[in-house]
Amino acid sequence: ITAYPKGFSMIAGETKLRHKTDTLEAKAVGFNCMNYTPGVQPENTLARHEMPSKEFLDANCKDGIRAELMFPSCWDGKGLTGGPSNKAHVAYPDGVMTGSCPPEFPIRLPGLMFETIWDTGAFKGMAGEFVWSNGDATGYGYHGDFITGWDSSVLQAAVDTCTNMSGRIEDCPIFDIQPRATSEQCFVESGAFAKNGQYAGPLKELPGNSPYASGPEDAKAMAAAPKAVNK
Repeated sequence: ITAYPKGFSMIAGETKLRHKTDTLEAKAVGFNCMNYTPGVQPENTLARHEMPSKEFLDANCKDGIRAELMFPSCWDGKGLTGGPSNKAHVAYPDGVMTGSCPPEFPIRLPGLMFETIWDTGAFKGMAGEFVWSNGDATGYGYHGDFITGWDSSVLQAAVDTCTNMSGRIEDCPIFDIQPRATSEQCFVESGAFAKNGQYAGPLKELPGNSPYASGPEDAKAMAAAPKAVNK
């Protein structure tokens, strides 16, 4: 496996998508219903490719939902970026997370998955629906960006030598890990991104007035974000 070169970037998912497709990229998006009640069988990773309704979440997912996004792990070995879409230089293996790479993308990269847990259970019984910040209520438009700034030689050493199946970063001696107690001292001050609890929810409209688009037609491109102004 070849480590990501420094400056390597890619995008997973398609923000404008609002309907079901049968592509490997669509299968790389998952919404895992979480319920830690004893005896309840946990769902498999990437088993559900659309956002469940709020009614389903209220009834079945008392511990929230885990949004999952798998990135491509096959590289053409040429560019660090992939054209306007930033996807042309990478591809998925035939099993999405595992399997064989297409012949045009022969170099295998480390598997990368974003997982984000949302406490949807805190809104049980409230009216409304869950909508992603890009105006997507379907989940088909879930997406993410990745760029690496790692020292490539350090990352390659980790890929080559850190093979403990535990998956714990602490079991990789290449890394000098900050103690958990120290890392937990880092936090965002209240109000750093929103004033007076304006985004506490439920909201009447999406932050930034993102247009709601429930499909099945693809969403229109969102307007460019306003430029920052220093005062």
